[in-house]
Amino acid sequence: MEKFLNSIQRTYNYTDYQIEVIKYFFLTIASELSKLLIIFTFFICTGKFMECLISLTALLFLRLSCGGYHCEHYITCFLFSFFYIYATIFLAEHLHPARYFIMSVMILCIVIAYKLAPMISKHRLEPSKNLIKRSKILNICFLLAVSTFYTNHYFLIIFWVCALHTVQLLLAKLQKGGNYYVTGVNESCV
Repeated sequence: MEKFLNSIQRTYNYTDYQIEVIKYFFLTIASELSKLLIIFTFFICTGKFMECLISLTALLFLRLSCGGYHCEHYITCFLFSFFYIYATIFLAEHLHPARYFIMSVMILCIVIAYKLAPMISKHRLEPSKNLIKRSKILNICFLLAVSTFYTNHYFLIIFWVCALHTVQLLLAKLQKGGNYYVTGVNESCV
C-alpha cells in the first residue's frame, strides 16, 4: 500500500496530509468490509441472514441520523457490533412484549434520542445547527414510524434495535460526560 500511496503522491503532487487522508479512507473501508464479511458469514451459517440485514439496516439508519457509542479499536468495534446485532435477533425471538409496552418504550426512545442526538464521534468536528436539527427530525420520524407498525417478527427486531440504540446513546452520554464532539479543527482527527 505504501508503494501505491507514494506513487500517487508523486504523480498528483498530493501533500503528506492528503496521503494520510487517502490511507485512512482505504483502512476504514477495509475495516468495515471485513467486519461485515465476518458478521454476514456467521448469520448465513445460522440461517438468520435476513434478520441480520434488517437489524443492520435499522441500525445504519439510526447511526446515520443520531450517532451512538463509538469504540476505539477494531476488535471492540467488531465485538460490540456483532453482539448488538445478535442481541436484537435473540430478543426478537424470545421476548414478545405487549403493544402498550412497545409504545411506551418507543416514546421513551423518542424523548431520549431528541435530547441526546446527534451523538458524534469525538474525532469529528462540531455539527452545524442545521445538521443537528435534521438528524433530530429524521430520528423522530423513524422512531414514530416504527412505533405505529407491529406486524411481525421483523418489526420486533427493529424495535429491539431502537431500544438498544437508546441504551447506547445513554452509555455514550455517560462516557463522554456531555461532550459530544470536538469544537476545533484537529487535522489528525479528520
